[in-house]
Amino acid sequence: MQGFHLHRADTLAYCSEITRNEKAKQQNRRSPREPPASSQLVERHCHQIDQAQAQKEATWQQGACQVSVGLGHGYQYWHHPPKPQPLKAFLQQRFVSCLPDLVHCLDPMRSLLAGPGLTRSDLARTDKTAVEKTVMTPELMSLMLPVRGGACRLWAGRHLPAASTDGWPLLVCHGGPGVPSDYLFPLVELLQRPVIFFDQLGCGRSDRPEPADQEYSIAASVRDLVSVIDALVAQAWIPIRDGRPAYHLYGQSFGGILAFETLNAASGPPPPRSLSLSNVPSSVPVLLEDVVALLADLGDDGSRFDATHVCRANPRPAALLAAYAPGHPGSHWRGVDVIAEWCVPEASLASFTTPVLRLAAEYDFVTSRSMQGWQQLANQRLVVLPGVAHHALLERPKAYGAHLEAFLQTHED
Repeated sequence: MQGFHLHRADTLAYCSEITRNEKAKQQNRRSPREPPASSQLVERHCHQIDQAQAQKEATWQQGACQVSVGLGHGYQYWHHPPKPQPLKAFLQQRFVSCLPDLVHCLDPMRSLLAGPGLTRSDLARTDKTAVEKTVMTPELMSLMLPVRGGACRLWAGRHLPAASTDGWPLLVCHGGPGVPSDYLFPLVELLQRPVIFFDQLGCGRSDRPEPADQEYSIAASVRDLVSVIDALVAQAWIPIRDGRPAYHLYGQSFGGILAFETLNAASGPPPPRSLSLSNVPSSVPVLLEDVVALLADLGDDGSRFDATHVCRANPRPAALLAAYAPGHPGSHWRGVDVIAEWCVPEASLASFTTPVLRLAAEYDFVTSRSMQGWQQLANQRLVVLPGVAHHALLERPKAYGAHLEAFLQTHED
């Protein structure tokens, strides 16, 4: 979703196959008796086509391979790749598992990939340098918190405001699954309170055990979050007020699903004073249906979809690029396909009494229809931010922060 992601390797395979087919057509036009080009690396065929076109295509292929490697998917070459298909059908087949990934994989790299003669190492070096120059990481105190009986550790970071405040801390759950907290770091500039982040298992600064060694699922993530909250209380990062932990819980995209499921778990944590759900669907199957419809309205143009429904900020916010820096996202448990059947349990909605702020966006691919289930919450407030999409925090930060801070303060008195 940050969460709702097409797998980069699948997306790049799809794009690469289209390029290979076009080269095969050119070869056949030059020499009809020669067999079509195979799916070998494009560098092996560069001499068979015009030099300018070869350089352009080789640059794209090299860049695409590097992006795939940098994001933890590894080099993957398809000797018998799937038949190219319209983008909408491709997304339906993959549960729309690369929504923002289609964008974060290609768009932020577009200027890099456009240059002639770019090598894999050049791309990796340029991307890392660009991220380092543009991202201002907030000052964070870090801890590695034990979960799963001490078998794994999750990174947690706390930012304290410059001026002393009585505001209770906000615990932040990032989206994905598998996209670390960096894109939510701008919250620290907008809120008058401590803000605590943590990277879920398998991504960012946290441990990355193999799926054969540790479970990756919503249920396992819920248990991890309970352990994180217990550890933060023990470390006094979450204070005790009136005999119970005083904190607020926030989840963006998949992080909201995780937060809500955790608070409804039988062995859940001490309840927070409030819950904020930002850009969170109540039904992933409905979300997927609406995404296909939105794509169709845009002529199945993935770039237009991204610019309209994922992030409307141009240029791409540095914090978002940082979350997708090489090696930073996870690869074991990621994409909407791993949560494709999730719907909020209706029985849990009527009995949920914690105050809830729902932050939505006018152009978000998480549509009002896909969030309809949240309307059954007894104690909720809905804010729809105009003119923004899935990353509303990064698109209209001041308005976003003002609504969030006002809600948090209301539920501290």
